[in-house]
Amino acid sequence: LLELASRSVMEKKLVYPGFLHGPWLPIYGFGAVSVLAFLGPLADRPVVFILAAMGIATLLELVTGVLLEKLLGTRLWDYSHKPFNFMGLVALEYSFYWGVLSYVFLYYLHPLVEKLTAPLESGGLMTVMKYVILPAMVVDAALSINKAIRLRSNLSALELIAKEIEELKEEAGERLEELKSHYEGLVDKLLKANKQLLIYSKPFLTSRRFPKVVKSIREVLSVGREKKGKKEK
Repeated sequence: LLELASRSVMEKKLVYPGFLHGPWLPIYGFGAVSVLAFLGPLADRPVVFILAAMGIATLLELVTGVLLEKLLGTRLWDYSHKPFNFMGLVALEYSFYWGVLSYVFLYYLHPLVEKLTAPLESGGLMTVMKYVILPAMVVDAALSINKAIRLRSNLSALELIAKEIEELKEEAGERLEELKSHYEGLVDKLLKANKQLLIYSKPFLTSRRFPKVVKSIREVLSVGREKKGKKEK
């Protein structure tokens, strides 16, 4: 709920965070169940509990991050800019947050939810969980994984095209420099072969049929005049 609220506020619209389509994040479910299953005996030792919860949450986040990166070929979060991070997938700051939130969950949230839902269990809540919500999450996971595989394929194809574009740009750049050098050499040769006529025509040399070449000749002649002026000075 905290993540859904924060992301929705940032995006200014309702955003379901996470990998799946539906409004659930299994990583938090696994985290919550792990805290209840393994850290219950530490309930009367808050400091030790928070440290242990930090370890569980960090391990879950790391494993989930690695699996998603393998599946997608991309990262859904990156803590590389945070101090004391590992692989950019976990960071001490967020591990501390998970530890504190686990404490709030175990001591305050879970007892409240347990109390509110206890009367509903005899009324078919577990049946709904078992035959409606769980299958929906399984189907959602299957669809999301299939979509992720297609996404990775599309990203791979686009990456190849992007690399090809860069290679063509490099080849074009090299070819352009060669062509430019060849062109300048031919212009210089033309000037030397027709020096008297072209120098006589400056600075009024123009052409409607060969505007680009004549422009190049005028530029060369202009540079020549500047160099000559500097030498005379």
